[in-house]
This record gives sequence, C-alpha cells and structure tokens, in this order.
Amino acid sequence: LLQAKKSRVPGTQFAVITVRRAGTNGSHANASGDALVSSGLEGAEVELGRLELTLMGVLRLGVPHLMASLAVYRGKLVRLCKKVVKDTISMACREVDDANRIVTNEEEEDEETSKKQSKPKAEALVRQLRSFDGIQFRALLTDVFSTMLCVLASCVEIHRLISRAVYDRGDHTVVVENSIASTEDILGDPELAATDTNDVQSEPTQTAHQFPKATAEEIREAIKESLSIVHNACEIAHSRCAHILVVYGQVASKFSSVEEYSETLALCSKFSEESEALCLTRAASSLRTTIVQQAQDFVRQNHKKNAEHLMILLEGETWKQSVVPREFSGMIGTLFQIDTSISHTSHTHADDLETPTEDASQARVLSMNGKNFCMVTSTLMLVKMLCGYVLLAQRLPSAATVALDCCLEILKVFNSRTCQLILGAGAMNVAGLKSITTKHLALASQSVGMILELVPYLKVAMTRCLPDHHKLLTVSLDRVLDDLKAHETEIFLKIVGIMEERAIFHCRSLKNTQWSDPKAVIPSSSMSLMSKEASTLCSLLGRIMPIHHIQTIFLRIFSKMDHVMIETLKTLEVRGSDSRERLCQDIHWFISTARTLPILTPDMGPRILENSEQYLTVIRNKSSPQTSPTQPRRN
Repeated sequence: LLQAKKSRVPGTQFAVITVRRAGTNGSHANASGDALVSSGLEGAEVELGRLELTLMGVLRLGVPHLMASLAVYRGKLVRLCKKVVKDTISMACREVDDANRIVTNEEEEDEETSKKQSKPKAEALVRQLRSFDGIQFRALLTDVFSTMLCVLASCVEIHRLISRAVYDRGDHTVVVENSIASTEDILGDPELAATDTNDVQSEPTQTAHQFPKATAEEIREAIKESLSIVHNACEIAHSRCAHILVVYGQVASKFSSVEEYSETLALCSKFSEESEALCLTRAASSLRTTIVQQAQDFVRQNHKKNAEHLMILLEGETWKQSVVPREFSGMIGTLFQIDTSISHTSHTHADDLETPTEDASQARVLSMNGKNFCMVTSTLMLVKMLCGYVLLAQRLPSAATVALDCCLEILKVFNSRTCQLILGAGAMNVAGLKSITTKHLALASQSVGMILELVPYLKVAMTRCLPDHHKLLTVSLDRVLDDLKAHETEIFLKIVGIMEERAIFHCRSLKNTQWSDPKAVIPSSSMSLMSKEASTLCSLLGRIMPIHHIQTIFLRIFSKMDHVMIETLKTLEVRGSDSRERLCQDIHWFISTARTLPILTPDMGPRILENSEQYLTVIRNKSSPQTSPTQPRRN
C-alpha cells in the first residue's frame, strides 16, 4: 500500500511517503505504520493531505487493519522519540567539543554493527554530557524540549485526523442509540466533540461509500488506541528528558549558582506542563518526579560538601577572631530579615581592640539586632551555609523539607564538634593549640551565641518555604536551640571553674605568709595576683563578650571565691591580734578591689564577697588561744 523513501530534515531524519497500490497483505501493517510516522512527523508541521490519503488507504481494509497499523506506528514512534533526543544531544556535543565529537551515521547501519557500537556511543554521550557547564546544559534542554514539543504536536494532530476519519466512517446511529460513549469520549478531544455530528455526516468524502461501516465499539477502540499512542509518546518524551536530568544530576554542582539551577528545573517543569496540556494527560509523571528528586539530590550534594568543609574548618580552627566581610551583613539581613551591620568596635573596650584593617569592606564585629558578636572563620562559614540552605528552600520549594533536614544536621555537627574541640580540649590535638585558654572559651561562646541568635529567624524563614503539612517539622529547631543554650552554659561554667581553681591556689598560699612579721606587705602576693587575674579576665572578656554575659560569669566567680575564702579562713591559724589584723586588711583589700571592676553595676558591688567580709569581723574578734601554765617539775 505504502512505500517510504528518505528525506533529510534539519536536526534529525524523517521520511516522506508516496501512496500507491501494493500487493500482499503481509506488509500492509508495517507500511501503514511507516506512513503514519513519515507523513505525520515531517519537520514541525503535519502534511494533512498525505496523511488523509494514507488513512483512506488503511480504512479501505477496515478498522481492524487500522488497529494493526497503529500498533506498528506506536513502536516506530517510540524509537523516533528516542532518536530525536539522542540526535539532539549528539549535535550539541559536536558543537561543544569538536575534538571528541560523535558523528552519527547518516546511512542505515547493519543491525549487528549498530548493536556493537551503541554501547560505546552511549558511554561517550554520557561523558560529553557531563562535561557541559550549566549554561550549555540548559541550552541543550531548550533544544530537546522544543524538538519534542514539535513531535508531540504532530502526534496530537495525527490523533485528531485518525479520530475524525474513523468517526466519519462509523455508524453514528448505532453509537448514539446504544449510548456506548459520548462524542467527546469517542473522539478523545473536546475540539472534535464540539463539531456538529450533522455537519460531519453532511460532508462525506468521495469514496466514503466504498468503506465498510465501523461499529460503535470499533470506533471507541480505534480512537482509544490512537489517544493511548499520544499519551505513550508523552510518557516516552518525559522519560527521555528525565534520563538526561539524572545523567547530568551527578555533576549538577557545575551550575554557577542556585538561581541558575532553579531556572533550569523551572524550564523542565514548563515543558512538563506544556506537553501534558498538549497531549491531554496527567499520567506522564516521570519527569515531574525526576524534577523533585533532582532538586532534593542537588540540596543533598551541597550539604555533603558543606558538612565536609565545615569539619575541615573546625578541626583546623585556631580560635582567633576573624574579620567579617561586609557582604555578610546584607546576606543575613536579606534572607532572615534581621537588622544587621558590621563595625570595628568591640563590646565594652574599644581601645583594647587591635588596629582595624585598612580594607573598608571588612570589620571585626558582626551586629545583629544591636548585639555584637566576635566571629571565627568556622562560624562565618556556618552562617553562610545556613543562608545557602534558606536560599535553596526558596528557589527549590520541592526540596524545602530536605533543606530543613540539612540545617538541623549541620547545626548538630557544629555544636557537637565545637564542644569536643573546646570543652573536651580536642583542639590541642587536631589544631596544635598548647592549651585551651579563656580567650578560646570566650570566642567559642560568641560562636554559639551567634547561632543562638540566628536560629529563631532561621525557623521563621524555613517555615515560609515549607508546605502547610510540613511546617510542624521546624519544631526540631527548638531542640537544637536547647542544645546550644546548654552548650553556652557549659562554656560559662568552664570559665568559672578556671577562676575557682586559681582562687583555691592563691588562698592556700595565704598559709605560707608570715602574718606575725610587722614588715609584711599589704596586699600580699596571693591577693595581689588573684586581683590581677580577675582584672585581666574582665578586660579580656570585655573585648569579646557582651557585658551581661560577663556580669553573669563574674557573679558566679565571686560566689565561688566567697566560699573558697571562708573555708580557707576557717582552717587558717593566725596567732596574735596584729597578725589577724594584717590578714583582715589583706582580704579586705581584695574585696574592695573586686568591687571596683568596671563591668559591675553600683547595686552589684556591695553583694560581691559579702559573706567573706562578714567573716572578717569574726576573725578580728577571735581571741588568742590560751596557753596552759607550766606544770612544776617533779623530783
């Protein structure tokens, strides 16, 4: 019935058919299937005249022969969709890399040779596809999508013509009287259903009387099969495009920004919607599912790199104050809607800061809602990562839940590892620190405090991105917040513990002082050193920590000192009122000096070492131990 001959079309190869009489029935189905592909999918437009001639030839033999031809048409259409995608990728690869180009044979290959060469070609295509950068990959997708939309549009047009031709040859009286289906169900297209049945019957073709009448059931099955082919073509197109996304997804990090990757996925979503609307189906879900999966995988890939990078930074962290790039202020303020700024000033003692850097784009303090934070390198990187997760959730809504999980995990990693390095002194082994000083503790508390300040805003930002049924997942951030608060408290207690040990050491030294010596110096070396250490700690913390944290720490320190002094004075044996007076003067000097620290408010001073001051009265009023009289020596 039909015979195909080759015709070249830019970008791929299609066939143009010539209608003529044929001999045997054995080749009717294959020839008819070829004709449907070739006449209907030539370039971007359907050759209506040629296709109508093809359908007339097929319908001469009846609807059953059309069903056989549609089966062949389905298979060839599947192969055509795959070939279109492969040829488009090959052409893009040739344009990107001429040195390693892959040239598809324009002549028909032998079947065995094709099978042997298909695997190496496929592997080469995959390698070249993964060598594309983000811009090149997006351009490739644009070409593939535009070509596939043309193919699908042709498939839809073929379906409409088949439906019209079968409907014209059918017994409409039987269809209507038996109420097998509505006109829209039979034609599979609302546009065809809108055509009046009388109009259709009033314009029969010249050879309609030569065709056998089709029953209602045959009409239904033929149109259903034709529509099924359209849906199958849409599924195949989505499947091939999804495969491209999966292959390139392993190197999706080549995209220069999240915005570029989100625009690429948006392009895929647009193709999915347009193709499904064109083919009147929502069954082709493979591409939609792949888009969601690739978005989630993209977030996980970024998280894996972030976690590894953060661990490297933490293990190499020397816990020295770092400069804060100016772009951090804008980045945090934009994503979390926080009032932020950076400056060169410290919390309490601006004069004690090191000389600011000459670069105006950098500063040493990050301010959030009026609170200043001194940052280290690893904390700055963590803040940047958290901002990245919020941006991913905003740009890739389908992966917002995964982004939240990544936020939780990265915060737990930072909190636990920082605790091990500072409170557990692990930094002495991995970073080469000689000891964990109070400065290291202060910077660690600032890092934890910064994240504590940021987490509530992180929760609000992530809640906006999550779907309604996932918003409760942000409760997990509250548990992380509790862990961070506990960590900060442990750091404060560690600083208090260091000063308590120093107080015990200096109070023990009071026992070695010669209080009976009239030339004894007041203050003693023990009280002088303890006062100096307290003043040095206050100055050091004042350059790093906020004043309310320093006040909390020193109130605890003086409470511990008060207890240590009283226990020491109870066990200290001092003979003579002059010696006791010198001891009381020494202790009173330290109390007076401690109450003058600049971080204490006027109402705090009288409460500092209050119990020790009261105990000095007991010491002053304590009488000298009575010596027993000498007993006469017995003869």
